[in-house]
Amino acid sequence: MASIERKTKRYPTDLTDAEWTALAPFLLKPAKRGRRPGVDMREIVNAIRDMTRRGAGWRMLPKDVPPWQTVYWWFRRFVRLMLFQTIHRPPLSSILAAGCTLAVGTDNTALSDDEDYLRELRLAAVATRRPEVDAEGASARQMLAAATRNGARAAFLPLNCGVLERGAPADLLAIRLDRIAGEGSAPPGELLDLVMGRGRGCDVILTMTDGTIRYRAQDADRARLDHWRSVALALAHRRSEAETAETVARMRTEVRDHYRHVTGLRQAGAEDAPPD
Repeated sequence: MASIERKTKRYPTDLTDAEWTALAPFLLKPAKRGRRPGVDMREIVNAIRDMTRRGAGWRMLPKDVPPWQTVYWWFRRFVRLMLFQTIHRPPLSSILAAGCTLAVGTDNTALSDDEDYLRELRLAAVATRRPEVDAEGASARQMLAAATRNGARAAFLPLNCGVLERGAPADLLAIRLDRIAGEGSAPPGELLDLVMGRGRGCDVILTMTDGTIRYRAQDADRARLDHWRSVALALAHRRSEAETAETVARMRTEVRDHYRHVTGLRQAGAEDAPPD
């Protein structure tokens, strides 16, 4: 293979030393036996980033990177191993271990329509866990911090928000434990794990913010929740009635045209890619 010209930041897409240090652990480790790769993996990643940024074909890679056949071979291998997904979705445990402040919120875009925040916390912990047998997710205490103390920091609230301290705003949440813990009383050390692992929004019996009670599980509050739930269901039913046969047919045509366009782009890209 021809020697590759080595310079620092030849192109804007080249990895910096800090980026390469963070990325290198995710790449494949050399095999203990057999012939080791004869290419610089940093140059491979630089070439992939360059092609992705410019949108050019594999054969149009610069001359001072590895041959396009080699770059394409490694790209295919990364895709098969879902390496790009792993890099762009690092495990939550490594983010917390690096000292990053993590906050989790819904911003009215929860996965479920009932905006159950406890379930959204569990979803966030599962979605950011690496798919391995011995994978470790975030602890219940870490997820509670993401919802309280760190959530307050993300919302630019005062530093004493989201904590139980003297002089801090009285932000409290009361939860019934009979359904969560069962008939027996759980040890105090396990209560948090039970709440974060099994708790639901319907278990909340009181919500207080800055000393003001916003919700209490009483008949009036339940009636108010039932009212707004019926309003939401009526709006959803009204939207479904608005979907006439003409609307559905138009949407089907637009979706079909979209996928035909995507298929054409993929076929054009396949013609530019090297054969297997």
